[in-house]
Amino acid sequence: MPLFVVPYVNRVLGIENMGLYNFAFSAVSIFLVFATVGLCAYSGREIAKNRENKEELRRVYSSTLIMSVIAMIVVMIPFVLMALFFAPYQKVRGLLLLFCAMIVLHAFHTEWLFIGLEKFKYIAIRSVILRALAVVSFFIFVRSENDLYVYAIISIVAASGVHVLNFLKSLRLVGFSFKGASPFKTVFFAKFFFFATVIAAVYTFVDRQILGSYSTNELALFTLAMTISTLACIPSLVLARTVAPRLNYLYSSNQTAYKSLLQKTFNLTVYGLIFSFVAVFSLARPLVLFMGGEEFLGAVYLLRITSTLLIFTTLSVFVNLCVAIPAGKERNTFFSSIVVAVIVLTLNIVLVRTYGALISSIAITTGEFLGLTTMLIFALKQKILPPLLKLEHVKYTISGALMGTSLYFIMPHINLGIIPDILILGLMSMVIFFVLNMLLSLIIRKDDEMIRQIRGLRRVRSRE
Repeated sequence: MPLFVVPYVNRVLGIENMGLYNFAFSAVSIFLVFATVGLCAYSGREIAKNRENKEELRRVYSSTLIMSVIAMIVVMIPFVLMALFFAPYQKVRGLLLLFCAMIVLHAFHTEWLFIGLEKFKYIAIRSVILRALAVVSFFIFVRSENDLYVYAIISIVAASGVHVLNFLKSLRLVGFSFKGASPFKTVFFAKFFFFATVIAAVYTFVDRQILGSYSTNELALFTLAMTISTLACIPSLVLARTVAPRLNYLYSSNQTAYKSLLQKTFNLTVYGLIFSFVAVFSLARPLVLFMGGEEFLGAVYLLRITSTLLIFTTLSVFVNLCVAIPAGKERNTFFSSIVVAVIVLTLNIVLVRTYGALISSIAITTGEFLGLTTMLIFALKQKILPPLLKLEHVKYTISGALMGTSLYFIMPHINLGIIPDILILGLMSMVIFFVLNMLLSLIIRKDDEMIRQIRGLRRVRSRE
């Protein structure tokens, strides 16, 4: 949806309105984290593990739903007070009051149930229909700078209206019962998920609050760069989130199948993130022009910095969802999040007024890199991370470097307009990356055969 909507609304609403919207949205996002109290990740894992036990499914579902409603009520009070009386938010008070609907509807967020049960067909059909309707609505109803609130209302319906559909279907699928429900016990077991999510929200959204209080225009540039980087991450992130329920199920029942699926998932993840990183870094200028227009050209250098998040964030999500959580080591993510939060907040608080969006971009990339390093250290120390690096990953890296070099020399000779340039360069990137991988595969196979022959010859000589 952002690929269709963001380029349009950035041009229609302008950098100032988008800065105000992003400032308000980042504020409500912090409160939404407290409204979930970490239950989505925890309950999703428990659903995946107990998919054959109907009574346990009902207990987990009911406990999570009750706790979500309680958390929503608790969170709404300070949020409304902040919107009404806290001075920095008076310029976006109307938007914040509209966003109250997101907090209420989020209490009925049950997508974790369908993910845990691997009901992906339902998720896909529902998402495509709702997103398509939202896209059409944006183009019909958002027509000028005065339509900021219309944009906000459609965004709320697109993001949170799905919770109503999920809730109604989940009632029929599992059933709700107060009998046996233990909401506070559930939230206790989910504590590390909650703490990790809260800390992640702190460095993900509080840094935007700090930057937005300094300059909403700078925030709009930073948000656009982060939006493009996040969009490029989606294929790899969706892969990890789709496979995670099966990995949770296999971890305790079939370690051989678990390691096999983990290796395949890692191979595809590395393939995707290397291609995406090189493509986004190389095509940063045309991508910014497409998504925001000339008014947002200041985001080009920010995008080149945040494009490294394609590597750090994707690998962090993979290690978290596919390794740590199945092994019951979710506290690893908690400690990793602390590292990221300290780096991001420290750099933003100290330097953002001097360097603006530049320091926000450097802070988030540095923090994510150190957070990933922390997760890997814990996973290796606990011996829950099997050896995943293979020779083919070197092949992907070489292909990516050669693809980036090729684009550097090709881009100056293509100037047909923003959209044609992106389509042509994007297609060329895929072809170059694919062909190089095929060629290197042939070379590596020959090298592998030579290495095996040399090793065999050495064994024969040693016997003689």
